[in-house]
Amino acid sequence: MDGFRLKNIINIVDLVVISYLLDTLFLSFFIRELGAWLQPILFRLITLVGIATIIYHDKKYPSRFSRFLRYFYPVVLISYIYGETASINHIFFTNSFDNILSHLEYSFFGFQPSMEFSAKFPQLWFSELMNFSYFSYYLFTAGFAMAAYFLRKEDSVKILYIIINSFLFYYTIFIIFPSEGPQYFLLQSPEETHGFFASLVSLAQKIGEAPTGAFPSSHVGMMVIFSWISAKYFPRILALVLLVSILICFATVYIKAHYAIDVIAGIISAPIILFLANKFYKISQTILEEKF
Repeated sequence: MDGFRLKNIINIVDLVVISYLLDTLFLSFFIRELGAWLQPILFRLITLVGIATIIYHDKKYPSRFSRFLRYFYPVVLISYIYGETASINHIFFTNSFDNILSHLEYSFFGFQPSMEFSAKFPQLWFSELMNFSYFSYYLFTAGFAMAAYFLRKEDSVKILYIIINSFLFYYTIFIIFPSEGPQYFLLQSPEETHGFFASLVSLAQKIGEAPTGAFPSSHVGMMVIFSWISAKYFPRILALVLLVSILICFATVYIKAHYAIDVIAGIISAPIILFLANKFYKISQTILEEKF
């Protein structure tokens, strides 16, 4: 008897997404706040059913649309589950670590860079440059997934896996190590926004951001990983990606999304996350090939 292989039903990206959802589903039962466990549990159950439906439809009625939907649903999903980590990031520690992070920030620099940066450079053109750089980050994830899907068919699944798994590694850190960031911890009230891109960033934060995921900066970490992907698969745009990566390092502090030490931690953590993502890619391939 040949046995059953997981690869007959799910692919390698499905595997990592489903694994994350099941792991955090288990964690959701340990949320301390009364009734706060209901939303994350329901979300995961509904999402798992949705993924199963997408996979079934792609297997039963394969088409360009079903393949496209199968490939891109994780990209849509990660944009939501980032902010959703705020609902399960106090399972291990009841309080955020912002008090420690802000004290470290002051110890290293003698001031709070996230509070002083924008005060020193309040000019509208500079603010717009910083907010444009920060906003461009939202386009990179979908952009790289799209480029891989249409331009690097043979490598598209691996590229998507590295992107999604890297995000999920960061989200796991955010759950274990809760931190809110200066915009939530240091500011008493939201700042008034001026400029087109500042308004876009403010809108994006209202929709997808939450008091979670400051340390390390996944914005910076993922841009380092996007730079690696560019160097390996899309070398023609490497210079652009590196330029935007540098600007985002400054932008995340300027708009108070991160402490400066979050940026440093993002740069340091990225090679580790990338190494783990590549390692898990090989492990996941083995799991899918296993006979059951």
